[in-house]
Amino acid sequence: MLRTSPAPRPGPASRQAPHRPQSISPHGTLSGADTYDRQNQSSCYHRIKNPGFSALLSSVFFGLGQAYNGQFLRGVLILVGTLFGGLSFAPAGAAIWLFGICDAYATARRMNGGTVPYRDNSIAAVILFFAVWLAGLLLLPATPAAVSTLTSELPSW
Repeated sequence: MLRTSPAPRPGPASRQAPHRPQSISPHGTLSGADTYDRQNQSSCYHRIKNPGFSALLSSVFFGLGQAYNGQFLRGVLILVGTLFGGLSFAPAGAAIWLFGICDAYATARRMNGGTVPYRDNSIAAVILFFAVWLAGLLLLPATPAAVSTLTSELPSW
């Protein structure tokens, strides 16, 4: 009797990621729950960012939308710029705050579209951001006194 071996099974190298049709709505969200990583052309799927939620976070807590998008340092810069801009010249602080809201929304849309690399956010980064945010709010009342003390010690020309 002649024995034959079974056909070889495809290994991990020959497997391909399933093709998922995608469409972006006018609000910046994708039709599926996952997006394909176009940057690396790999089968790594990741969750999408919600642009509206990102903008809402930035409108309530300065820079938190950037932290949600995985851009912790940018969020801290928006926070510091809004606080110091608001202390020195209120329209400048408001402009930086509005920029932060628009930037958080646009960045989340671009991450979903694949034009900006996706950054995952961690709970540790969000907690650290809240700590920086609270420290900024607690130090805010001391800032005008410190600025007036520093400027009174400068020699007048």
